[in-house]
Amino acid sequence: SGETSYKVFSISPALLITGNNVIAVEIHQNSKTSDDLSFNLRLIGIQSCNPPSNLFETNISSTQALLGWAIIANALEYKLQYRVLGASTWKNKTVYTNQVLLDNLLPNTNYEWRVKTTCTVIGSVFSNTESFSTLPPPCIEPAGLYTN
Repeated sequence: SGETSYKVFSISPALLITGNNVIAVEIHQNSKTSDDLSFNLRLIGIQSCNPPSNLFETNISSTQALLGWAIIANALEYKLQYRVLGASTWKNKTVYTNQVLLDNLLPNTNYEWRVKTTCTVIGSVFSNTESFSTLPPPCIEPAGLYTN
């Protein structure tokens, strides 16, 4: 019957405090005449990851920037957000290494970015926000000029 059926529930880490926590469980039998009852509780804690640190920007051009950070042990992926400084909406990118090349950026523009780690079910908070500026567009030599 239902003795081999298990119910799985998640408890938000926000509900737990440092130190001892009490978990209360209420059990109801399927029938008043049933004399069989079993209960098994297993609590598994899943530790979240640290947010990335040592963020850096390099190889910045007018339309590209290479962003990077220190590797986080046990990271499955990183969630990167970036936007033009002052914009309300973040652009999102999932990456599987500790570096990412952003392209199709606007020349001579200030950007901000942040990144978080996913290790298990629970990920980290976002890192501190960093910023960089793309370079002005390259000068194009005028064509068709002549002198008298």
